[in-house]
Amino acid sequence: MSAGFNVSLLVADGKGQECRDGVNIADLGKVNFRPIRILLAPVLALVYVIRRRPDLVHLHDPELLVIGLMLRLLGVRIIYDAHEDLPEQIKRKHWIPRILRKPISVLAKLALGIFLRGYDTVVTATDGIAVKIRHKSVVVIKNYPILLEFNHINSKCEKKAQFCYAGGISNERGAIAMIDALPEGAARLVLAGNYIDGDLPNQLEKLPNWNRVDYLGFLSREDISALYAESIAGVVVLQSGQGFEETLPIKLFEYMAASLPVICSDFQIWREIVNEAQCGLVVDDADKASIRNAYQSIISDPTEAVEMGRRGLEAVRAKYSWDSQAVKLTSIYHEIL
Repeated sequence: MSAGFNVSLLVADGKGQECRDGVNIADLGKVNFRPIRILLAPVLALVYVIRRRPDLVHLHDPELLVIGLMLRLLGVRIIYDAHEDLPEQIKRKHWIPRILRKPISVLAKLALGIFLRGYDTVVTATDGIAVKIRHKSVVVIKNYPILLEFNHINSKCEKKAQFCYAGGISNERGAIAMIDALPEGAARLVLAGNYIDGDLPNQLEKLPNWNRVDYLGFLSREDISALYAESIAGVVVLQSGQGFEETLPIKLFEYMAASLPVICSDFQIWREIVNEAQCGLVVDDADKASIRNAYQSIISDPTEAVEMGRRGLEAVRAKYSWDSQAVKLTSIYHEIL
């Protein structure tokens, strides 16, 4: 890798082993039944890591917290990546019975406080999450885009009359809101990503506007870049009250990096970014008319839409690119080692 580390990525997607861009990707195998996966994945991960005895392990999944402590006892340096506010997210997990969500959330908060004491550093994705983490070493590494992925895109790319959304697809992430708000006319909505709720496709296909939606499934990074290049705006209307208010979704910055005007929820952090850069429109995520008006504004004033996209790209280049965060992350690695 460019920073001088020999990197392996441990996954459990069932796609097999491979080496990509100098990173060794090791696959533990896919388990579809969530309870079994939560119990089995830590065991398999622990065995894999012990066999290879790395100098540093950077853990991203909360179910792996306990193996971090075991590895620490073996002399491995450990970083935990708290990219979400776990206790708050648990309260909204659809697969956890509603009656159990609050007590599990409380237990998760206690567990974090206990387990993280044995970790060298905690990395968080936002300042809001950082203030909730009690640890001697907390560093904010924001999830900004890699500009090289979007360098070939510019405002002169041939556009289709389509809005796009790329990411996990659920009601909480605005699936129904995006579809219901489509204005009359030729404009379409393209959805790329996996459904989070297994019953959601049936719900969406019954919506009146579904005939103007194109669902592409999970896309490669190259295909996502191509999708952005041919779209007129990127949409991210995550729903209020679902724990997203303090997040910084990478799709927001990817849209900007791809010179796309953005249509986003009126969360304070997002509003400040979009309004400062003048790169899009902020909407009431619960108001279909508000989202529809934003769609219509992009359609009716393509010149201003292009200017929004240009200003968004300038903002990413100046403030929101991964380059600045990569320097911070590699510095942490060097300090720990």
